[in-house]
Amino acid sequence: NHEAVNNRTFAVEYTHLTSASKKLWLRKRLEPERAMQTTKDQKIKIMKRLTVADVFEEYLADAFPSAKRFGLEGAEGIVPGLVALVERASEQ
Repeated sequence: NHEAVNNRTFAVEYTHLTSASKKLWLRKRLEPERAMQTTKDQKIKIMKRLTVADVFEEYLADAFPSAKRFGLEGAEGIVPGLVALVERASEQ
C-alpha cells in the first residue's frame, strides 16, 4: 500500500559529521520547523520548575544518602515536557 510506506517515520544519524555546513544542510531538510516559540514568561516558568526539581533532587540526596536514586543529570529536558503533559491532561 502506497500510503503505508510513505506515512512511516524514519531516523537519520548525522551528528557525527564533522562539517557544520553539511549538518546544517541535513537538519534543514530532515527536521521540521518548530511551530511553537517559547515566550520569556514560559522560559521563566520552565527555569523555576527545573530549579525546584534540582533542589528536590539535592534534598533527597542529603535526606537519603544510601538510597538508590535516579537523578536528572542529562535528562533535565524531560521536566518541562512532563509538566506540560500533566497540565494538558488535567484540562481534558
